[in-house]
Amino acid sequence: MNKIKALIDTIETHDGITRVLLTSGKNKLTAITLELPTSFKIGSEVNVIFKETEVGIAKNFKGEISFSNLLQGTILFLNKGKILSKVNIDVDGINIGSIITTNAVEQLTLGLGDEVKIFIKATEVSLEEAL
Repeated sequence: MNKIKALIDTIETHDGITRVLLTSGKNKLTAITLELPTSFKIGSEVNVIFKETEVGIAKNFKGEISFSNLLQGTILFLNKGKILSKVNIDVDGINIGSIITTNAVEQLTLGLGDEVKIFIKATEVSLEEAL
Protein backbone atom coordinates (compact mmCIF):
# COMPACT_ATOMS: atom_id res chain seq x y z
CA MET A 1 0.00 0.00 0.00
CA ASN A 2 1.30 3.45 -0.91
CA LYS A 3 0.93 6.36 1.50
CA ILE A 4 1.64 10.06 0.88
CA LYS A 5 1.21 12.80 3.51
CA ALA A 6 -0.68 15.78 2.11
CA LEU A 7 -2.65 18.88 3.10
CA ILE A 8 -6.25 19.43 2.04
CA ASP A 9 -6.53 22.53 -0.18
CA THR A 10 -10.12 22.33 -1.42
CA ILE A 11 -13.24 20.31 -0.64
CA GLU A 12 -16.11 20.32 -3.18
CA THR A 13 -19.31 18.31 -2.65
CA HIS A 14 -22.16 17.83 -5.11
CA ASP A 15 -24.84 15.13 -5.25
CA GLY A 16 -23.15 13.11 -2.50
CA ILE A 17 -19.78 13.00 -4.23
CA THR A 18 -16.81 14.87 -2.78
CA ARG A 19 -13.70 15.96 -4.63
CA VAL A 20 -10.73 16.74 -2.42
CA LEU A 21 -7.73 18.64 -3.81
CA LEU A 22 -4.48 18.14 -1.91
CA THR A 23 -0.87 19.26 -1.90
CA SER A 24 2.15 17.13 -1.02
CA GLY A 25 5.33 19.15 -1.45
CA LYS A 26 5.22 20.42 -5.02
CA ASN A 27 2.74 17.74 -6.09
CA LYS A 28 -1.00 18.23 -6.47
CA LEU A 29 -3.30 15.27 -5.83
CA THR A 30 -7.02 14.63 -6.16
CA ALA A 31 -9.31 12.20 -4.34
CA ILE A 32 -12.94 11.43 -5.13
CA THR A 33 -14.96 9.97 -2.28
CA LEU A 34 -18.54 9.26 -1.27
CA GLU A 35 -17.81 9.66 2.44
CA LEU A 36 -15.46 12.28 3.82
CA PRO A 37 -15.04 12.34 7.60
CA THR A 38 -16.43 15.53 9.11
CA SER A 39 -13.07 16.10 10.84
CA PHE A 40 -11.42 16.69 7.44
CA LYS A 41 -11.21 20.42 6.79
CA ILE A 42 -9.17 22.69 4.53
CA GLY A 43 -5.65 22.64 5.97
CA SER A 44 -6.01 19.18 7.54
CA GLU A 45 -3.04 16.85 7.16
CA VAL A 46 -4.08 13.48 5.76
CA ASN A 47 -2.56 10.35 4.30
CA VAL A 48 -3.36 9.69 0.65
CA ILE A 49 -3.50 5.91 0.26
CA PHE A 50 -3.61 3.78 -2.88
CA LYS A 51 -2.71 0.23 -3.91
CA GLU A 52 0.39 -0.63 -5.93
CA THR A 53 -1.89 -2.21 -8.54
CA GLU A 54 -3.56 1.19 -9.10
CA VAL A 55 -0.32 2.90 -10.19
CA GLY A 56 0.25 3.09 -13.95
CA ILE A 57 3.63 3.99 -15.41
CA ALA A 58 4.58 5.85 -18.60
CA LYS A 59 7.99 6.56 -20.08
CA ASN A 60 8.56 9.50 -22.43
CA PHE A 61 4.93 10.54 -21.90
CA LYS A 62 3.67 13.54 -23.83
CA GLY A 63 0.09 14.68 -24.12
CA GLU A 64 -3.14 14.81 -22.17
CA ILE A 65 -4.72 12.08 -20.04
CA SER A 66 -7.85 11.78 -17.90
CA PHE A 67 -6.02 10.66 -14.74
CA SER A 68 -6.16 13.39 -12.08
CA ASN A 69 -3.02 12.25 -10.31
CA LEU A 70 0.11 12.52 -12.44
CA LEU A 71 3.49 12.47 -10.70
CA GLN A 72 7.04 12.34 -12.01
CA GLY A 73 9.78 10.21 -10.51
CA THR A 74 12.82 8.00 -10.96
CA ILE A 75 12.85 4.20 -10.89
CA LEU A 76 14.75 3.01 -7.79
CA PHE A 77 13.95 -0.70 -7.86
CA LEU A 78 12.70 -3.19 -10.46
CA ASN A 79 11.87 -6.83 -9.76
CA LYS A 80 10.72 -8.63 -12.91
CA GLY A 81 8.61 -11.71 -12.40
CA LYS A 82 7.26 -14.08 -15.05
CA ILE A 83 3.89 -12.29 -15.26
CA LEU A 84 3.97 -9.32 -12.87
CA SER A 85 6.76 -6.93 -11.93
CA LYS A 86 7.27 -4.68 -8.92
CA VAL A 87 8.59 -1.18 -9.62
CA ASN A 88 9.52 1.37 -6.96
CA ILE A 89 9.66 5.01 -7.99
CA ASP A 90 11.13 7.93 -6.05
CA VAL A 91 8.76 10.92 -6.23
CA ASP A 92 10.36 13.81 -4.36
CA GLY A 93 11.75 11.54 -1.65
CA ILE A 94 8.60 9.40 -1.37
CA ASN A 95 8.85 5.76 -2.44
CA ILE A 96 5.84 4.81 -4.59
CA GLY A 97 5.32 1.16 -5.46
CA SER A 98 3.69 -0.09 -8.63
CA ILE A 99 2.79 -3.59 -9.77
CA ILE A 100 2.48 -3.85 -13.54
CA THR A 101 2.78 -6.66 -16.05
CA THR A 102 6.24 -7.81 -16.98
CA ASN A 103 5.14 -7.40 -20.59
CA ALA A 104 4.60 -3.67 -19.90
CA VAL A 105 8.06 -3.41 -18.28
CA GLU A 106 9.58 -4.90 -21.42
CA GLN A 107 7.49 -2.81 -23.84
CA LEU A 108 8.51 0.38 -22.02
CA THR A 109 12.12 -0.86 -21.66
CA LEU A 110 12.05 0.21 -18.02
CA GLY A 111 15.32 0.25 -16.11
CA LEU A 112 16.87 1.61 -12.93
CA GLY A 113 17.29 5.37 -13.02
CA ASP A 114 14.66 5.91 -15.74
CA GLU A 115 12.52 9.03 -15.42
CA VAL A 116 8.84 8.05 -15.56
CA LYS A 117 5.38 9.47 -14.99
CA ILE A 118 3.00 7.64 -12.71
CA PHE A 119 -0.77 7.81 -12.91
CA ILE A 120 -3.36 7.15 -10.19
CA LYS A 121 -7.11 7.56 -10.75
CA ALA A 122 -8.73 9.91 -8.24
CA THR A 123 -11.44 7.31 -7.58
CA GLU A 124 -8.79 4.78 -6.49
CA VAL A 125 -7.37 7.04 -3.77
CA SER A 126 -8.45 6.85 -0.12
CA LEU A 127 -7.83 9.39 2.61
CA GLU A 128 -7.08 8.77 6.27
CA GLU A 129 -6.30 11.08 9.14
CA ALA A 130 -2.55 11.60 9.58
CA LEU A 131 -1.43 10.73 13.10
